[in-house]
Amino acid sequence: AEDMKEPLMEPLKGETAPGYEEAYANGRLRSLRVLIGFFVVVIISGAVLTGSRLLRISRTQAWIDASYPACRKGYALGAHERGGVKHEQVDLLLWSGKADDNCLANELCNDLWTFQTSPSRANGTSGWKQVARQSATRPEPRWKTVTVQDANQDFYIFGGDPMRPDGSFIDDVWKLTIATMQWTRLQPTCNDKPSAPRAASCAALLRRAHAAVILGDTMFMHGGMNPSDALLNDVWSLNLVSLEWRLRHLGNKTEERLGFAPTARKGHTLVPAERLFSTHSGKFEQAVVLFAGRIDVAHYFNDVWAFFPRLDRWEQLDNGLHGGAAPHLRDHHAAATYGNAMYTYGGWYQYWTAYDDIWRYDFDERNWTQLQPVGAKPLGRFLISFAPVGSRLYLVGGELGSDEPGSKANSYLNDVWAFDVATSEWVQLAQSRCPRDHSAEPRPARVHNEVDRK
Repeated sequence: AEDMKEPLMEPLKGETAPGYEEAYANGRLRSLRVLIGFFVVVIISGAVLTGSRLLRISRTQAWIDASYPACRKGYALGAHERGGVKHEQVDLLLWSGKADDNCLANELCNDLWTFQTSPSRANGTSGWKQVARQSATRPEPRWKTVTVQDANQDFYIFGGDPMRPDGSFIDDVWKLTIATMQWTRLQPTCNDKPSAPRAASCAALLRRAHAAVILGDTMFMHGGMNPSDALLNDVWSLNLVSLEWRLRHLGNKTEERLGFAPTARKGHTLVPAERLFSTHSGKFEQAVVLFAGRIDVAHYFNDVWAFFPRLDRWEQLDNGLHGGAAPHLRDHHAAATYGNAMYTYGGWYQYWTAYDDIWRYDFDERNWTQLQPVGAKPLGRFLISFAPVGSRLYLVGGELGSDEPGSKANSYLNDVWAFDVATSEWVQLAQSRCPRDHSAEPRPARVHNEVDRK
């Protein structure tokens, strides 16, 4: 055993083997290179991820510049007039909406903006201003809500999609008092029986992509989609003074088939008509006029219907199937009343085409005329709204469409335009700060999907 220990110790006691120092140094150098390479990869990966995030933000958002709202669609839009000269000093109101993923984690904005617009200062000289939060009491952010304004220009919103993880919708009513910019949640009562052919639960108020309009001090609401993806065809009214919901009409398949009510739908619009002839009563009546919308990606509409509140009855004005001029099938367009006519712009069809046309529907003649504005006009878009003031129909943002199946998706917008009905001209008040995104994933293949969440 003693003889065996000595040879084992010899290499430690003897001279270093030839080339040992060089091999050792090379090994250390290789280790150092691997370590440096690892840190370089980590740094580069972080830079790439950060850069791609910033690039994606720059393509879809304008909130990097705090003087502009995020680019968005499906927002709530209104307007109010300031000063003593009618229609000369107008502020637009923009609240919430869907803005990709850079407002909040669930893609919704929880902000309120005003846009000061003046007819004498067009072409980009007007400006945005974010309204500071006056209190912690404010609506949950959402998109595909509805907005109306009363005679005091106070701003009301109802329902919509808050994009909650559980997929639930909301049926709350909020009022923004313009004088103070304070939000108040209203607590209306619900009466689901008067003047309706059958009762329906007031829980049925939950919906998104519905349509609403105000007549006098009453908001009328129709259709949309509930949290179970079922389309609705009911008409409700909310008196903004007494704060009572009333079910006015409950459409069903039999009425739809017989032509007594429009088909259940979403993404449509309602506008007011102060004087519309009813063939049922033989008189001119106040009415709520419905245009377009869809069932799913395979079934769109371009029909026109009128609901007469005094009669609690629908009448079809135009089936959209005649050989004359009429807008193409569409949904998520903008519409407003001026004089005794409805004006509609934009919208889209089957995920591919976003329209840039503007049409006029005459309530007396009951026919369509496509307008041909002179000069520049906004790009085709959808999920938009009009804010009418005087002869001007104000428009903000929305989403660009895609002309061909499989082509790249484009971006949201935050530009501001006004269509002047008196001159039939578009005026651009602010340019969009949202570069188009041509690197996005292609739109899905065209399919007839019975349940779609767009």
